[in-house]
Amino acid sequence: MVKVLVVDDDEGMRNSYELLFRAVDYECICAEDGNEGLAKALEHNPDLIISDRNMPNMNGYEMALRLRGDEGTKPIPLIGIGDFQEFEKYLFNQTYLKGNVSVLKVIQPFLEK
Repeated sequence: MVKVLVVDDDEGMRNSYELLFRAVDYECICAEDGNEGLAKALEHNPDLIISDRNMPNMNGYEMALRLRGDEGTKPIPLIGIGDFQEFEKYLFNQTYLKGNVSVLKVIQPFLEK
């Protein structure tokens, strides 16, 4: 079963993603901030991580840097969501998905399993 980790401080967003992924028989693991997201990524080794950027305690950018610094979590695709300024968007994309990649292109291999 495909495991997706959703990291967002907004409970409504977490619930929405959880409903969406469970509807297609994906396991959805949720975390409220980057600290919890990092711990759950290390514990569950998800196939995909979707993370908000602006969160308390540890933001999505810091979590992404730590995930990329760990050999076990480095290859996990990360999709960042949130409101960004242009420079922040550039820096964030350097840590999350490299290049011009569509979300569907990233998720498609999981849909075909």
